[in-house]
Amino acid sequence: MLYAKTTRPRDRIGALALRSFIALLFLFYLINLFGPPPPSEKAVALGSLSLWLFVVWAYWLDRHRLLNPSRAALIAIGPLSEHIPAP
Repeated sequence: MLYAKTTRPRDRIGALALRSFIALLFLFYLINLFGPPPPSEKAVALGSLSLWLFVVWAYWLDRHRLLNPSRAALIAIGPLSEHIPAP
């Protein structure tokens, strides 16, 4: 949520990739909660190693998004924002 608020899409890929990334992570979370246990240790190992694809996907996704400096500054300041005068 913080990442989505402090960045904005550079192009259409930046918008769609973030949504699909979040949706797939949520789907895997639900499968983890309600699915059967893995059939073997090898399945756990292969599944764990395949999670590195999410790191590559996140890097690629970040290349299609831009930092929104005004939003990032507001979020970084947080509750102290009342004590800083507006420019």
